[in-house]
Parts: sequence; C-alpha cells; structure tokens
Amino acid sequence: MAEDMAFPIPSHLPRKGIPQDISSQILSKVSSASAKSLNAELASSWLGELDETILQTKTRIHERVHADLPAFERQLASSKSVQERLQTLTTNVDGLNLAVTDSEVRVRSTSSDQGQDIGTPATVRTAFDGLESLVVEGKLPEAVKACHPLEKELCAAPPALSKSKVLEALKHNFRAVKDRIEEQLSNAYRRSIVVSSHEIIIRPAVQVRDSFNVVSLSDVLSSLSPASLSNHLTALRRDLTNHYIEHLVVQPTTLTTAPAQDASGVPQQVLSIFPSPPSSEDRTARLANLASTLDFLAEHLFPALPPHALHFKHSLCKPLTTALLQHFLIPLLSSSLVDLPPFLQLAQQAVDVEEKYIVGLLGQDARDREVLHWVESVATHYERKRRSEILESVRAIVVREEEGERIRVEVEFEADAPKLSTSTQDVVMAEPEPAVVAEQGDSWGFDDEDEKKGEDGWGFDDEPADVDVESESSPEIVSSQHAEPESEPQPQPQSRSQSDPEPADGAEDPADAWGWNDDDEAAESPLENDLEPTNGTSEPPSTASSTDVDDDSSAWDDPWAEPDTSTDTSYLPSDPPASKPATTPKPATRLERLAQKSKSKSQHTPQSSIDSPVAVAPPPPTPIRRQHRPEPNRPQKITVPVKPAKAAAVAVQTPLEHAKEKEREKETYAVSACAKEVADAVEAVLREGRDFAATSVFDVLPHASSSSSQPRGSVLLQSAPYIFDLYRALFPVRFRARLEGSAEKSMLFSNDCLYLSRRASAPVKADAGAGLESVRDKLSETAEHLAVWGDSWFEDTVDRECQTNARILEDAGGFEATADQERFDECEAAVIRVLGQIRTVSRQLKTVLQKGKYFTALGQIVNATLAQILEEVLALPDITEVESHRLSELCRVLNAVEDLFSDDPNEPSVVVSYVPLWLKFSYLSELLEASLADISYLFDESALVDFEVQELVKLVQALFADTHQRANMINKFSAGHPQPR
Repeated sequence: MAEDMAFPIPSHLPRKGIPQDISSQILSKVSSASAKSLNAELASSWLGELDETILQTKTRIHERVHADLPAFERQLASSKSVQERLQTLTTNVDGLNLAVTDSEVRVRSTSSDQGQDIGTPATVRTAFDGLESLVVEGKLPEAVKACHPLEKELCAAPPALSKSKVLEALKHNFRAVKDRIEEQLSNAYRRSIVVSSHEIIIRPAVQVRDSFNVVSLSDVLSSLSPASLSNHLTALRRDLTNHYIEHLVVQPTTLTTAPAQDASGVPQQVLSIFPSPPSSEDRTARLANLASTLDFLAEHLFPALPPHALHFKHSLCKPLTTALLQHFLIPLLSSSLVDLPPFLQLAQQAVDVEEKYIVGLLGQDARDREVLHWVESVATHYERKRRSEILESVRAIVVREEEGERIRVEVEFEADAPKLSTSTQDVVMAEPEPAVVAEQGDSWGFDDEDEKKGEDGWGFDDEPADVDVESESSPEIVSSQHAEPESEPQPQPQSRSQSDPEPADGAEDPADAWGWNDDDEAAESPLENDLEPTNGTSEPPSTASSTDVDDDSSAWDDPWAEPDTSTDTSYLPSDPPASKPATTPKPATRLERLAQKSKSKSQHTPQSSIDSPVAVAPPPPTPIRRQHRPEPNRPQKITVPVKPAKAAAVAVQTPLEHAKEKEREKETYAVSACAKEVADAVEAVLREGRDFAATSVFDVLPHASSSSSQPRGSVLLQSAPYIFDLYRALFPVRFRARLEGSAEKSMLFSNDCLYLSRRASAPVKADAGAGLESVRDKLSETAEHLAVWGDSWFEDTVDRECQTNARILEDAGGFEATADQERFDECEAAVIRVLGQIRTVSRQLKTVLQKGKYFTALGQIVNATLAQILEEVLALPDITEVESHRLSELCRVLNAVEDLFSDDPNEPSVVVSYVPLWLKFSYLSELLEASLADISYLFDESALVDFEVQELVKLVQALFADTHQRANMINKFSAGHPQPR
C-alpha cells in the first residue's frame, strides 16, 4: 500500500497502532490481505475467528448480566416503563395540540346566551336582599321558605358566571345567612323545650333572639332542617328515657303538671317530679306517673311535631316497653307464691298502659305487644326466676367450705330370723355366722344365724353329718349352772338338746377339740401339755370359765376402734332353759379334726344345713403357729385356733318349725351437711312445684292462659334434677385436692352421692303419679347417675389405697435375701408401714361408712395387700431355713388386721368373709415353717385347696432340698388336689 500512495511516508513518523476492538482487528486483516493471499482457507479462518469472537462477547455479556441480575432486571423494567410513559405522553400531547388548534371549539356561544348570562346576577342579588331583611325582622319561617328558591338560582347559574367573583361572593353570603337562620331556630327550640332531671318545660311560642317577632313551637320544628331536627329529637328521646321513662318506673316519685309563666311573661307548661319516701310508696303510682308524663307530652309536644317527624313518637315505644319489662315487672316479680296477687295486679295495669299509650298513642303494631306476651307467660317467668334463685342458693351451699358437720343417716333392711316355736325350743350354743352384707343391706350386726349356712368358703365350720358337735355354754349361762359330768351319749341323727355347761372332769372341752385352748393350756399347765397323750385325747381342762378365754383373746384390741356396744341381741331368749350337758364321742387329734373340717366342706349340702339342729362355728380367722410337740406316728401338728367368742344361745328349730319372720335391722353411715341441705332443697322445690301447679292465683288475669306447651309447675319441678346435676358438676371440682388426698373425704363424697341417689328416687317411688309426671323419668335417671358416682368413688378410693400399699411394699424388694439382717429390717419396716396404713384407713373409713361397706372396703384393701405378698413370696426361687422363719414372722405381722374386722370383743372376727385370701395367707405363714409330712397330710386332707398346684410345687421346691421325699411330694401335687371324700 505504501507504493500506491502519492508520497512516501517518512520513516520517523510513528505508525498507527493496531486497533483493540475485535471488528477493527478483523477488518485490518481483511484489508491487509492481497489478491494472491486471499483464498478459501483464509476466509474460513476469518469466519471462525469472527464466530469465536461473537461467542466470547455473548458469554461476557451473559456473565455481566448475571453478576448483578436483580439490578439488571430493575434497570430493564425501568427502561420499559420509560418507553411506555414516553409513548403515553406523546399521545396526550398530540391530543391537546389538536384541541387547542381546533377553531370550532372556541366559537360556541350565541348572542341570546350572552344576554341571559348578563341578567342572572341581578335577579339573584334582589332575592338575597329580601332574605336578609326577613332574617333581620326575625321572620324565621318565611326566611327558610325564601332560602329554597334562592339556593336553586345559585346552583343553576351558567358555568360562565358560576366562577365569577361576584357570584362566588354572593354564594358565600348566602351560606352565612342560612347558618344564622339555623342557629336562631335551634336557639328557639332549646328555649321552647327544656328537659332536665326534675322538670319538663314546654313553651308554645318564644321570641326570636335580637328581634321582636314571636315564633310558635310548631313553626320552629317545621323550619328546622331535617338533620338538625333529627339531632334535637334524638337528644330529646334520650333525656326523656333517662330522666323520666326509666326513672319513674324505678324510683318512687311525686309528679305535678301545671301552666306557668317565665320571667319575661311567656306562658309555659311545666311537669315536675320530686322524690317520695319508699316506705309509703304504692307501686301502682309509678305507672300512674308514667301515664301522666305521656299525657303531658301528647297534649303539648306531639301536636307540634311536623309530619316528617312523626317517627319520633314511634321511637319512644321501645324505651317504654323496655322500662316496663326490665325495670318494673321483672325486678318486682315476687319470689313467693303468697306475694303474687299484688304483683299480678301491677302486671295487669302494665298491660293497660301498653295498650293505651304504646299501641294507641305512639302507634306501635298491636302484634308486637311484648308486655302482654310477658304477662301471659308470667307463671313461666316466675318459675324460671325461682329456679335461678334455687340453683344459686344450692351453688352457695356446694362451694361453701365444710366445717366438719356430719349427719348420721339410718337405713333399715330386712334380715331373716328363725321364728321361735312356742312348744319346743332346743337351745344350743353357737357362734353367730357372719352375714354377707349386700350393697343395700346396710348391717352392722352379725346375728343372722341361718342366712349363710351351707355357704362357708371351705367348710371349716361344718362337721360331718355322722359326728356329734359339742356346744359351748355362754358365759351368762355358765355362771348359773353347775358342772356335772355325763357319760358319752350315742350320736343322734336328728335334733338334740345340747345346752352344755362348763365341761366337768372326764368331759372333753369343745374348744380343745379345735385346738382353741392350746395356748391357755400351755400357759396354765405346761407339764400337762408336754405329756399330751398320743391318741389325741386331751386332759380335763382347768376350771377356768370361757370368760377367761374371751378376756385373753379379745377380738377388738385396736386402740382406734370404736366398738358398737349396742349390738342387737333381740333374737336371744330372755331366759334359756338349762338342760343336761352333752358330751361328744371320743375326739380325734387337732390335726385330724383340721383336715376333717376341710374335707367335710364337700359333703355339706343345703339339706344337711336344714336337717342339722346345731349351728356351727365360723371358719377359723387366723391360723397361728403354736408351740407343739411331734407325735410318735404322725407328722407335726398344725393347729388353726380361733379367738373364742362369747357363744350365743339361739333357738334351734325342727324341720317342721322351719318358718321365718322378717326382722328390721338398722345401720348408720355418715353424710355431709352439704348433701343433706342439697337433698332438702330438692324436696322443697318438688313441694313448691306441686303447690304452684295447684294454685289458682293466676285466674285473676284475663291473659293468664299460658301459651307455653309445658304444664304449670313443670319448670320448678325440673329444677330438682338440675340441683343434683349442679352438685355433681361443682363439688368434685371445687374440692378436688381434698377428695384425692383423704380416703375419709372421698368415701364421704361417695356416701353423699348414694344418699342423694336414694333421696332422688324416694319422691318418685313414694308419690308416683302425684304431680311428678313431668320430672319422674329425669329424677330416676339422676338417681342412677348419682348411684353410679357413689359406687365409682367408692371403688376409686379403694383402688387408690391399694396402690398406696403396693408402693409401700415395693420397698421390701420382693422379700428377697431376708437372711441378711438389713434386708429383713427393710422388709419388716415395709410390712409395718403397710399395717399402719391399713389401720389409718380403717379409722377413717369406720367413721364414715356403714358396717357392711366398711368391711367390704377394708377387705378389698387387705386382700390386695395379701395378694401382692403372696405373689412375691411364692415367686422366690429358693428359701433358706432362716429366710423361711423370717418370712413367716413377716406374714404374722399382718395378723393384727384381723382385729379390724370385729365390732364386738365378744364376737368373732369376720375377716374370712371379707378377705378371700386370708386363709391362704395364714396357711402360708404355717407352710413356711412346716415339714414335708405336715404339708403332705394337709394336702391329703384337702386343707390346701386355696393354693394352686403350681404354687405348692414352687413353694416345696423353694423350701426343701432336692430329695426323694420332695420328688414324691411334687408328683403327688402334680396329680391334683384329692377329691373330697
């Protein structure tokens, strides 16, 4: 290229630099290529380089955009918005330019229009001057009328004049004059109608302020603007309602109306009220005062109201109705049936006021007579008010803090007693059989001889039919008899007379036949005890009477017990005839008789109970291990003595005289004063409901025919179950902590529920169909609910105490390793704590529950404790000799609870009847120290039927070493219990 130039380029001049941009670089390469060097390959390289450069440029742009994408998007949106607004602005500018430049738009008015515009200001000015003159003269009604056409002229002014300064000034002056007129009218209204807390003043006409003109009240009300008149009437209705309508029906007042004149001599009508003393008030005067007030308004105010303000009268209907109902009738509604007649007269007068004034004067629809409808249902309203008052009084009773007041409730039940024959009475001595107390059989007596014969659990007090049973004379009878020996009589299958005095020499003591007097014999004559004959015949007993035995083995030695000294003994003969003492055949040894007793259970039938003339003793409550000596040819004896009780002389009947008569027995239990007050409230409301249903006091009202579908008195009667529901809902919540923390309080609440259940069902049962038809089903349902609550709280309390004892026994650690002294001390402490807990609960329950339920609850608690101990002891895999003695000692600690199941020291304990595991637990303490021979003998004689076979196997395996004798014993156990013979 240098050769083609016109002059050569000096070499000292700097050359042009290579351009940095991509396009220049590529163009430079293209321009520097000659025709010879230009070929397809070179062009292809240029294209490739160009494509690569374009791709790199796109990549850099993409990276630059995504380096700050939010800012890029914001700038992009701003750019688009600027473009859109620019387009809109351009369009608007073009439109304005077209409108400005259009010459036809600017030339529109005609000459006639211009002439009319010139005449409008003059007309308006003339009308405004006339309006000002009316205002100055005080002619406010005329001024208001003149305002309307002038205002229309000003509003209809042409657009050319409407924005002129002259017309704008005229409009401003018109608004000022109009406001002045409204202000003067309001002032005239306030001076025409004055309502204060003690008087109402209405002036028929008043003088306009700053003028001599007088304007009437009707003109003032008609001239006020609708908005201003509405505000004034609203304030007037408020003042009338607060100071007169409501006040007159609430407070005793004296009302006067009279014409008067003010200080300027303007006539006025005045209504004044003054407070009256409440003591001398006649409530009918309240309605008279209200009627006088309405008459005053109807004469002096309502005629002045303009037609468009007549709704003011109708607006007074609701305040009047509310005042009559809420402030007069409802508060004065009597709470006593005796005080209802005067109130019904007031109600009739209120109906008359509603009919004359609310419907007739104020124009309320006759179908909306709320006072009349209320009076028609006044009986129902009375019942509802009484229900609210009754429920509120019951609520106060329920939430009231208990002050420890309790009431003993006596219940009766029928007990079967044998009817004494007048011809023949065979008197025998027997211990009374403990009766099984049902839930309704609330008995604290153990005098029911024949009720449970044949139902003994294991037959320990049933002798075989072919064995004669000795009878023991009562201490009272023994004291008056001489001991005379007799020869052995032959067994008799039928009734025999056995009034046995104290055994004489050579006769067998019946207590010794069961091993009862072993301790006494050992204490009195230890040498004789050691030399006991092996044939099982006892030596003649000492001359000590059976009274000594009773004293030594009192069944009620609990220091917290409260023995009942009023035991019913009406079934005893007053003077039982003395008969010759009878002796028994040669008795067997104690062990044989113990086994024989167990075996005889299977042979005992109801028929044998009927045929047998002898009442047998109850099962032995507590097997206690005695000091004994093994016999030469028999295993070591295990005695099961019973604390002897004072025998009772009962009349035994022959089968021909087996007739029964019903005796009424009584028990008592505690209920709280709150429950009794609630029950009394229910009885009172039922009585009140029936009296209310039978009253004729509402017949004096012509509107007394109730529109309610419910019969009169049903609301009051239905309050009775509501009282019980309120008690059930409120009491457990109010005293929750107290009920959960005390067995006594919890059981007392259970008693309360059961007591209320009986009280709830009593009216229905005793007086069914006599006015209680509407509430009978509800009361029965409520009684069932209360009974369920009482039983549930009873069971929950027992379960809670069982769980408490179970937690205490957890400290015993399963009675393992009692050979260690520390472990034994821990187990002993746990058992003693359980015993103390049982005694504490016993004291609490005994003061609350009736005897049957007391024994039932205590029996369940003791039985659960014994079950846990039995389970843990029988689960021990190995019991050493030391452990067996200590475990037996621990078991005997709980023998003290037997005393808790006796109410009379002269009566036997009934622990066996209420603690099913008592005999099993008692035998466990003996088996822990028994030999294999003893266990085998008792098993053969069916004395261990309380134990499962696997329990006996595990116990023998734990107690004895693995010997041939133990294996034989286990094999015998595996064959099952022997069948009764």
